[in-house]
Amino acid sequence: MASSPSSRGKGSEFPMFSAGSNGGEGKREILVQHLLVRENDLNLLTELQQRIVGGEDLSDLALEYSICPSKENGGMLGWVRRGQLVPEFEEAAFNAALNKVVRCKTKFGWHLLEVLSESYREESVLEDIEPVDLHSKMQDQNFIEEAQLIDVREPEEV
Repeated sequence: MASSPSSRGKGSEFPMFSAGSNGGEGKREILVQHLLVRENDLNLLTELQQRIVGGEDLSDLALEYSICPSKENGGMLGWVRRGQLVPEFEEAAFNAALNKVVRCKTKFGWHLLEVLSESYREESVLEDIEPVDLHSKMQDQNFIEEAQLIDVREPEEV
């Protein structure tokens, strides 16, 4: 999925991320793409930022310049939640405005990242339960009532 160059007009700036509080976002998921350059490649990062301002697509630049394996997918990381990313990247991504490219520095190097979409989902009782743990959970009547499990067995299997 390509970023929208129209969301970045001439003269737009790439904010440097600064950490801020972000309470109550446990249910928020964001769709993120990025590119990564080495820590000592700040000049390249600045050049790539300017090329994006000029209308080039972040995903195309990721294919060509990123050192992250996600470059094969145009830098697409997919849908992520808090707790799945390194802290600096997570804070930058979850505080970034939609369709605005921001940069941040992590232990891996410098990132240009863009949040393409966001979603708020309901908490799932089954979320993060390993299949081996499901059996013990099924012994709890409260869990069974909250989970709203659906029997998918065929009639002859019941």
